[in-house]
Order: sequence, then structure tokens, then C-alpha cells
Amino acid sequence: MNTTRAYSEGKLRTLPEEGFGASQSNPLGLGRRVLRNRYFVMRHGESEANVLGVAVGDPQTGLEGFGLTDLGRRQVIEAASSFKKSHTLSLNETEIVSSDFRRTRETAELLAKSLGNSIKVRQREGLRERFFGQLEGKEHRAMAALLETEGIEALISRYGCEPAESVHYRVVRVVRELEAEKHPKTVVLVSHADPIQVLMAAFGGLDMGEYERILPLDYAEIAEVSLRMALRFKDGRTE
Repeated sequence: MNTTRAYSEGKLRTLPEEGFGASQSNPLGLGRRVLRNRYFVMRHGESEANVLGVAVGDPQTGLEGFGLTDLGRRQVIEAASSFKKSHTLSLNETEIVSSDFRRTRETAELLAKSLGNSIKVRQREGLRERFFGQLEGKEHRAMAALLETEGIEALISRYGCEPAESVHYRVVRVVRELEAEKHPKTVVLVSHADPIQVLMAAFGGLDMGEYERILPLDYAEIAEVSLRMALRFKDGRTE
């Protein structure tokens, strides 16, 4: 066992080593070159928290509060329409797996309704937003200023923010569990900006500490992910 930290309901616990080990030669640490399932990631539509510009990563707040705005719902419907036109999907072999926060639940349910009511929707805690500790409810501008002046280690040790290692462990674990299921399928993973960036880094074999270089998805944006995928970076490069 190692002592890397993870958060469940805001409580610290220990992670087993199996959650790590992704690299360019072994993305997701799965030890194979072909995935059983086809995966897409989707960021939730605009939420009430986004309008306020505040961080909501605590389950006590995010599970029932800060749902989608009217604009966020329209974004999801438009994204679903474009997705349906650009991809041939077997509804019986397509599944949506989402974070259980309200904004992602509403996104997943609306996506399923727009694509076809036979699509199964499941929720996984592992896809939740990053836990922000004492910075819960703070403006993103204030958090960015703290990050600039004090650094990420201070946000983790002093304010109790969830480390990237913990986010990596839980999002990769969701994929591993899906890969262990019997029947191949298309899976849309509905989550939040940070967890999706971390997961994209894992799929692409990028060093976990560099996930913030990846261009985040926009509200309700859907992107396909695959092993050793090319990644789009904030500086405009793709590699």
C-alpha cells in the first residue's frame, strides 16, 4: 500500500498502488493495447455554480445543489443532436455513466432522453468533481490567485484540496471496472472539467502532473477518447 491520498465524502483514505502506472506504452495501466469498449467523455452543461463562478466539489453541496441552467440544458440537447448525427450508435449497446452530482446527473439524463430512452444511465462516485476542501464555495478567481502565489502543494496541504493522484485513481478505476464487464459497448462518461482532463491524460499516456496542459472541454462538449490518443493543449499544439 502507498500513502497517496484520496477523498470519499471529503474524508482522507489510502490508495492501493493499482490505480497508477499509466504511461505512453501502457495507458491506463491496463497492460493491453486494445480496449473492450468505445469511450466518449462529456462535460456537464452550464450549471448554476458556473454562472456564480464558484467551486462546488463537496458531495454535501454538489449532490443536490447547483443543477443545470436553462442555457446548460439547451447546450446538452444541442450536443446530443450533433453527437447523434455524427456517430452511428446502437442504442442497445450504448451506455451513459455519470458523476452523481446534480449537474452531471441532469446532463446524463437529458443526453439519454435526447439520444433514445432505451439508453441505460448509471452513476459512479469515481467521476465526481475534484474535492476543494476549505476552498469549497470560493470563487475560481480567488483559487487561481492562491494557486499562483502559494502553489498546488499549499492548496493540498493547507486547504485540503484533492490531489491529482486521487482524481486519477478514481477515474481510471471507473474505466477499469467498465473494461472488466462482459459485453463490449459504447460508453459516454459524463463528468467535470478537472476529472476529464486527468482521464484524457491517462488515455493519452501523458504524465499525470501535466494534465493541466490539456485544453479542457467546453460545457456539454463530447469528445472521443482512446489509448495513446492525440491530445490538444492550451498552447494550441496537438500531439
